[in-house]
Parts: sequence; C-alpha cells; structure tokens
Amino acid sequence: MRGNACGNGNCACAATISQNATVGTSFHGWGKAVDFTVDGHSLTDPFSPAERWLNAHAGTYGWNHPAFALLGTACPEAWHWEWVGDGGELHASTIKADVVGGAGGPAGSVATITGLGAVTWLSGPLAATAPTQPAQVPLAWVVVGGAVTPTGRGLWRVAADGGVFSSGDASFYGSTGALRLNRPIVGMATGPVGHGYWLVASDGGIFSFGSAGFHGSTGAIHLNRAVVGMAATPSGHGYWLVASDGGIFSFGDAAFFGSTGALHLNSPIVAMAATPSGHGYWLVASDGGVFSFGDAAFHGSGVGRSAVPVVGMVPTSTGGGYSLIALDGKPSGVRRGGVTVRTA
Repeated sequence: MRGNACGNGNCACAATISQNATVGTSFHGWGKAVDFTVDGHSLTDPFSPAERWLNAHAGTYGWNHPAFALLGTACPEAWHWEWVGDGGELHASTIKADVVGGAGGPAGSVATITGLGAVTWLSGPLAATAPTQPAQVPLAWVVVGGAVTPTGRGLWRVAADGGVFSSGDASFYGSTGALRLNRPIVGMATGPVGHGYWLVASDGGIFSFGSAGFHGSTGAIHLNRAVVGMAATPSGHGYWLVASDGGIFSFGDAAFFGSTGALHLNSPIVAMAATPSGHGYWLVASDGGVFSFGDAAFHGSGVGRSAVPVVGMVPTSTGGGYSLIALDGKPSGVRRGGVTVRTA
C-alpha cells in the first residue's frame, strides 16, 4: 500500500502498514470511509466535475471530506470521503451529521453533539440564549463526544484523534491531537470544578489534562470488548470505564457496584452515567435498555421508543431522571413514575 501511494506521488499520505496490522483501526477498517473512482480510475483531480459535485452535495448524503485530505495539505486525497451520517433525515442539511452523544452538567444542561461537532442545547443556561453551535467542518477526525462545564455555560468536544474543541467558559487544557494513539478516543469526562478533563480510548487508555488526575487505565490489559465511555466520580478523584458488553472498570475512589459483563445483551452498551452521590451508575444500550447499579434508580427505558439507535444518556442533577440521546437528535418524552425520561 505504501508503494502504491508513493508511486502515485503521494508519499506523505502513505502509512507503513504491516502484515499483522489490526483490522478495524482506521475509518476504512470501521466501514466509515470510501475512496471514490470515476470511470474505473481513482478520483485524483480536485477540480474535476465529480469532485465539484461531491463538494457541493456529498454532505447532504452524510459524507464529509476530512481536513487532512483537502487541497493544499501534505496529504491531499480528493477521493477519500468519510461517513458521518445525516441525522436520520436524508437531504435535511448539507452539514447535518448523526448525533454521537450527549453531555450534561449540574446546572441542568443537556446538549446533543454530532459527529461534525454541531451542538444543540436542549436545556440549561444556553438553551434560550445560544441553543445551537455550528458544525466544525471540515474535520480531520469526527467528533465522538463531549463534556459540559459545571456552570452549564461551556462545552468541550473531543474528536477520535483526541483533538479537543472548547467553547463558552470551557478552557483548553490539552489534547492528544498531535500524538499517535494505539486506539481512537471514544469519550471524555470532566471533574467537579471544570479545570481539567480525561479522554478515554477504546482500549481503555486514559489521558489526563489540567486538574484531572490519572488514576489508572486498562490500556495494557486485554479486553473482551472495547471501551465505549467513562464517567467521573463527584470528587474528581476517580472514574469508571464501561465496555460495550457492560463490563465496568473502576479506578481511584470509584467503587464497583455491578456490571452486565456476564449477561447476554440484546444490544451493546453505548454509554454510562454516574449518580450525583457517586454511589451508583446507569448503563444504556443502543436499543435504549437501561441498567441500574448501586443507588441509581431505574426510571424507565427507551426500548421501542426510538426508530434509531440510542447513543448516550445524561442524568438530571438530582439523579431523579435521565435523558436518553438518540442519533437523530429528535426530542420525545414519556412520563414514568413522575419523572420525565426523554429520548432526544
């Protein structure tokens, strides 16, 4: 592959790939990227009619041309486009992408975040004054998650390479954007004062910035399933990691209250959230199934209530309810025991 790239005059883009390279560690390996051809030949001309059409219309169909592949960079690839989704509404917008998760804070803030970094505030201080933030296009790597500041007036967004985007009163404390990671970043969390944050990779590797202390990781451990998210304790002196099978890994002052690691799940776990006391947590699966442990009360689930997968959850500041976030970003709600369980 490197020889072919260099032969085409594109050595700057050529990665050294061994025969033992792990499948599923790139956008192509995840089935998230495509290399376009025209009449059987690679689309190499950035000024061709085909490329002009893609630039004008591909976003409508859920495709993004990443920043690293644009003309004028060290690695121009007119042919390389990546799937970010259309938010469940084909042709709805030229920059709309699937929602990849939600973020919330003690100020009652709930925000949805798309794969292109667009933000919609469903509640909190910014919901009335600045309810949306635009997509960060073009992106070298898609956004995979975020975290809200304790005031609810700021937000961090993190991309799969660990690049961090700060807005509002969220300060920038560092990123892994310039590092070569063994596995992609899948999520982040912040501490109680908002002066730092953790990034977590799919192998459970932890990267700490600002006042966020390092308390351990699973980066050197063989996992049965990939890590998909994390949650911090109220003190900020510990955190939990959760894998797609619901396996829980506790570090620092984060206590273990149970997991679904030994259960057969109908759908994989996609996110977790801690209770305000730190004495329990919820896990949510892509079908909207909710699993409660410790002092985390069960308030209902999203099973059968969304036509598209659930991708995240945000608890209320009291722990008396939670919002489930689906990839289409559409709000809907039901009453269950006096508590609103919202799928959005």
